[in-house]
Amino acid sequence: MERYLKQTYGVTIFPEQVMQLAQFLAGFTPGESEMLREVMAHKQTRKIVELKEKFISQGTSNGHDPEVLKKIWSDWKKLMPHACLKSHAAFVTLTAYRMAYLKAHYSVEFVAASMTNSLDDIDHIFALLDEFDHFSIFGPADSVQPRRFVVISDWKIVYGHLPRNVMRALSDCSCPISLLYY
Repeated sequence: MERYLKQTYGVTIFPEQVMQLAQFLAGFTPGESEMLREVMAHKQTRKIVELKEKFISQGTSNGHDPEVLKKIWSDWKKLMPHACLKSHAAFVTLTAYRMAYLKAHYSVEFVAASMTNSLDDIDHIFALLDEFDHFSIFGPADSVQPRRFVVISDWKIVYGHLPRNVMRALSDCSCPISLLYY
């Protein structure tokens, strides 16, 4: 088992590990282990019972202790509805790292892009304005595309024509920003 759990310090974290361990412990085929992953992830109880019986019986015939196999199965059953594929975890981690870098090194551009992408979520815009309180917002500007926030210089953002609810919310905002007309 060390071969499959070495990267995660002996703890099953990824569905791929469950599949590999099912093949190693109980002799499941790759197709059966993929079915195990899907069934456990989607909580298909009837099929889970069938696969559990097969896992325990085949694992026992391979020389493993049935109590240990039951404990492993119990751990998998708790893990699988919440598990994330290793490739997805890597992608999310890389995206979070890149977003943190952009937020730290290009904060005004980050805020402008985030506000443009969050026009339907006023609360998210206010959260951004609370966090980044050291810049000014100018607008509306005819030179900027509608429904866009654009950086014009250091700590200055200009916006095009925005939906009425966003305009009203920005003008009523108690956030520490300067809302000036461009």
